[in-house]
Amino acid sequence: MGTLKFILFIKKYLIHLTGLILPLFTLLSAQLLYNFSKRAILIYFIVIIIVTYTLQLIRDKKFFIIYLFFTSFLISLSSFIEISHFIIFKDAISESTIYIVLETNISEFSEFFSSYFRDSVLVFALLHIISFTVGIYYSLKTNTIQIIKKSIPLIIVLFLLLFSITYKLRSDFLPYTIYSSSITYLQQREAFNDIEILKNGNFKNIEYKEEKEEICVVIIGESTTRNHMSLYKYYRDTNPLLSKKSGLTVFKNVKTPHTHTIPALEDVLVLDNSNISNKYNSTLIQLMNSANYKTYFISNQKPIGIYETSITLMSKTSDKSYFTAISDTKLYEVILKPLDRVLAEKEKRKFILIHLMGTHLQYSKRYPTKFNIFKNIPRTKYKHETAYSTINQYDNAVLYNDFIINTIIEKVNNYDSNSYVLYFSDHGEDVYETIDEACHTESKGTAPMYNIPFIIWQSKKYINNHKSIKNKELPYNSKYLIHTIADLSQIKFTKFDKNKSIINQDYEKSN
Repeated sequence: MGTLKFILFIKKYLIHLTGLILPLFTLLSAQLLYNFSKRAILIYFIVIIIVTYTLQLIRDKKFFIIYLFFTSFLISLSSFIEISHFIIFKDAISESTIYIVLETNISEFSEFFSSYFRDSVLVFALLHIISFTVGIYYSLKTNTIQIIKKSIPLIIVLFLLLFSITYKLRSDFLPYTIYSSSITYLQQREAFNDIEILKNGNFKNIEYKEEKEEICVVIIGESTTRNHMSLYKYYRDTNPLLSKKSGLTVFKNVKTPHTHTIPALEDVLVLDNSNISNKYNSTLIQLMNSANYKTYFISNQKPIGIYETSITLMSKTSDKSYFTAISDTKLYEVILKPLDRVLAEKEKRKFILIHLMGTHLQYSKRYPTKFNIFKNIPRTKYKHETAYSTINQYDNAVLYNDFIINTIIEKVNNYDSNSYVLYFSDHGEDVYETIDEACHTESKGTAPMYNIPFIIWQSKKYINNHKSIKNKELPYNSKYLIHTIADLSQIKFTKFDKNKSIINQDYEKSN
């Protein structure tokens, strides 16, 4: 008899639950069609159960209707936003998504969103509207379950259990993501506002020679060691496209000042890193602003977080910035669409800084399936399956990186202007080469972590208008990059040092 009562109770409970559980239909559909997050579905289900139990405690009909309406609306809207985002960007909403929305004006966000819009989003919008409407209708028709006093302790225990699970999974629930990300964003904005950042920085006595048309592109790679590039005599053909590119100069002996992104780029992209005010007022972008370039920053790195905010702050002085990745799993092919828009703009002088995710861990997420080429046992002194598979994944990522860099060069070359593209990596990576692991760390500081690619492509017009590039065999440190960029663009300023420009005839060996 006890079992029968329990079954009847569950049946009556599920009938009531229908009003809130229908929106889960769209979540389950998205899971089947697009492999939507199972963790997200679980937390939505738990939240719905908690909301339903809370409803049983409400005796005022008006308050019951208001509470039911807003909770159902919140659940339906949240699940629709998450599914739409997942369909369009193939990933879950993160802090970076919220940052982009808060930082971007409506027209720019609409332009970006429309570029990736899918018709299936409209189908899911219709499903959510139907499920929400039907759910509310049946919830209002169903009488609330009368709580039996004896069941109150069980309900309290279940409620606490569900709440603890929800708390642990809270990062998968959109309302919490929006709340926590907004708090982080506001804290970062407050910290940023304490620093006076000038559009042109502190550069003085700027001199430059204007070209009729000029496109200057600097590409920052991520975690790419030159030791795994066939351009640098690696045994695998990881650069099949760049190795055939005319107008390409490969510098053979360039090192990074650091083996981590932030300290490396704070040296590489900044002229004076002596204090925080100088650091954010002597950046490469500010130099190009001073020389009358229209400046652009395009990134598929996350714009906000402990490892990103310093570079993001530097990007704020650009005329336009595009953050195309809403997570670190997004393939960096997405930067090509905003790059096309930037190249098509009717500006005389353009400087475009592109920040790629490159070959950052996890390597298997850095290339599409069709670039999964290297599968045999690689050369390494560490003879185990983990080393083999990791090296293969890394080399496939380097191969995809070759495709992206080549594609960017081709797009720039299509405009037949006085142009150059400079590519380098922030730091390298040791992938089972000198140590039995794949990583980059300053505490170990192995050679592959410091050995970075550094290449310059020049258009035919650029080659005709400038002296030939030499010094490609000499040692160089990327911390002097600003002097090389200034030299490439024929810019002079008070602290410019021709001896620190790798392309200059008077270059002196830097350490």
